[in-house]
Amino acid sequence: MKYLAIAILTISLFLPSNSAFAAFTFGDSYANEIIENVQSADSVEFELDADILVKKHSDGERIFQIDTSASGSSTGINTADEMTAIDAAYNTQSEDSTVSKSGKAIRTMDRIYFTDDADGKWYFMELQDTSEYQQISSGVDSVLEDFTFDAFVITNILDNTTVDGTTMSRFEYTVDSEKFIDLVKKSGEFTDEDISEIKSYIENNVELTGEIWIDTEAMLPYKITAHGTVNDEENDIDIAVNVDLTFTSFNKRLNIQEPKDAIDVMAQYRDDDGDGLLNGREEFYGSDPTNPDTDGDGFNDGLEVRNGFNPISTGQLDSDNDSLGDHDEMVLWHTNRYRADSDYDGYNDAVEIRYLYNPNGTGALDADRDGVSDHDEMFVWHTNRFKSDTDGDGYSDATEIRYGYNPNGVGRI
Repeated sequence: MKYLAIAILTISLFLPSNSAFAAFTFGDSYANEIIENVQSADSVEFELDADILVKKHSDGERIFQIDTSASGSSTGINTADEMTAIDAAYNTQSEDSTVSKSGKAIRTMDRIYFTDDADGKWYFMELQDTSEYQQISSGVDSVLEDFTFDAFVITNILDNTTVDGTTMSRFEYTVDSEKFIDLVKKSGEFTDEDISEIKSYIENNVELTGEIWIDTEAMLPYKITAHGTVNDEENDIDIAVNVDLTFTSFNKRLNIQEPKDAIDVMAQYRDDDGDGLLNGREEFYGSDPTNPDTDGDGFNDGLEVRNGFNPISTGQLDSDNDSLGDHDEMVLWHTNRYRADSDYDGYNDAVEIRYLYNPNGTGALDADRDGVSDHDEMFVWHTNRFKSDTDGDGYSDATEIRYGYNPNGVGRI
């Protein structure tokens, strides 16, 4: 949040150097003092209201709308102890549904915590690394500084207003399309054709204005607003964005606590014991995510699961509870070990196999796929239904039977 405050405040410095109006009303020294006060603040509390409305350009029918309100605070600004807490609620409306949610979030230098008020449990995600985060933060500062210096201009001084007995200076700003395009060019990521299209789109479809309110006694920002529209007739879409950010206090003593017993949402995607089985899958199978060989049989958990065996005891897994072991489904029957009825015919795989029907489709079962049904192999020819060439003479059982030879040995039938 500090970046937004600092970035918008520096709008004052975008004024043309030859503008006497700019120098008199919002000069460099005035702006620098405000920026320094924000950067050196021990804490800040704020309130945010944002509304985004997407409509059809042709008839004004609403496609999607989201209203968000939030209050928050940040301690130790620009220090390693910085923590930010946000309490937010939002309401979304589309053509066929309305959703309302509320929750909280806390950011430290190491983690982001969040909770859904309906759930009540706290979760967290680790930030990749503090030094990398600092580098990213520095990069954000640099980008915002370039953006604000090059893209915005103060367009008007508004009448002062009073809030709780304090005089507020008010300034109006807008986006300068030419300066914005100069910034796009600096990125080096767009062709001349792209830049021309972006410039044309902004000039013809986009408007962005807003206000900055300054507490003239404390020399700190009080309110920043942004109001933008995109009117795109070609794509039949209009977008309206309205944002109000109010700083309710600076340098107030705050106490933000990290939640205890928060759940690591990324833990299930790690493999802490390096056995090839993610922590989340270990929980599913009941194995120990800190022990690569839970049952101590000499095979690591990941290897056992991949081959259909139970990682916590002897025997096979039966993932679909169809009474067929996973290993047998994979190797013998070639059925889906996660679906009890692989061919969707209303009979589970074990029942079909028991009565010698094909669990992978219609017709009789042919486990070795040699063209002779299991029923005939068992009761007519007495061959091995799991081996396509029972006697190992180089000819499949079906070929030998077809030409009158014995599939169980030498000679003719």
